Amino acid sequence: MNRILVVNMNYLGDALMTTPVHAALRRTYPTAQIDVIAGNGSAYAAASILELDPNVDSVIPRVHGGAWTRCHQLYTLIRAGSYDVVVVLPPIQVYQFTALAAGARVVVAMPARSTDRHMTDQMMDAVASIIPGHSFDRTLTLAVGEHDRQRSREIVGAERLAQPLTGLNLGASRPQKRWPDERFIGLAQELLQSKSSVLLLGGHADEENAKQIVAAVNDSRVLNLVGKTSIRELVSIIDICSAVVTADTAAMHIATAVGTDVVALFGSTDPQLTGPYGTKRCQVLYHNLECAPCGNHPTCNGAFTCMRSISVEEVVVALNALKFSASKSVKALAAESAVQLTGM
Repeated sequence: MNRILVVNMNYLGDALMTTPVHAALRRTYPTAQIDVIAGNGSAYAAASILELDPNVDSVIPRVHGGAWTRCHQLYTLIRAGSYDVVVVLPPIQVYQFTALAAGARVVVAMPARSTDRHMTDQMMDAVASIIPGHSFDRTLTLAVGEHDRQRSREIVGAERLAQPLTGLNLGASRPQKRWPDERFIGLAQELLQSKSSVLLLGGHADEENAKQIVAAVNDSRVLNLVGKTSIRELVSIIDICSAVVTADTAAMHIATAVGTDVVALFGSTDPQLTGPYGTKRCQVLYHNLECAPCGNHPTCNGAFTCMRSISVEEVVVALNALKFSASKSVKALAAESAVQLTGM
């Protein structure tokens, strides 16, 4: 197999959950050209994040427009690219029909999404037929270079780096997925008391929320980066954080992919389907109310009780649990090393 085209997602977080598929394809077909077509632009940032996937050779931004425009682009790519296999990960049948009409030799497609298995597992099941032995790693993958890390250290500043660095990601794609501003204010105050620096993270839509939080906390150890970073900078900044607190958003999956501790806040969505994947360095807070998960159709008339029910105290406890776990891991590693040395 020489050339593989992966029809990927539009949204950044969804695209991150496809990286285990890319890794499995690369491991199975190490010399193949693996190209990916994915969403592009301010609303659709999948292409930007997949540029940091070391298992992808080329990222092709999806054109803007309706279904006809996108299918025409896909048809043209397949006809020109002579792909051996086209992998269609979005459960959109028109993409499958387009790939077949364009003459793709093999088309592997994801069926309609299940409601009881993680989205990443479902996508890996979809490509299992072309992965002999079904060899998959349960790990999201992003590559952060030292140049990017150094840039993020410069943005944050040496004074803040002298303390543990906790990122608070304010945004979410829908209001029912957001943690209230007053909770972030309370959490920032608790973190500052425990000698942690605080980074506020998010997109342009969260800028006014960030300003209110900064004004309420009024401490120079809080750095407002909301709406001020590129995707690449956001990844490298999350990479140097000790921990990140976030709702069910791309920032959660970025933290998972770069190995940063994450406290994930869930309410209207189900962490079994889209939660932190393949990591033990996480704490998920989800009260699983009778009305949850509601997805795109909340029934609470804007009360968003599911997210409001998550307290500042719960998040602090979760962060401390991650610190304790990390401390235990270091001690266990040291103990194992001592045993190995003794047995030599």
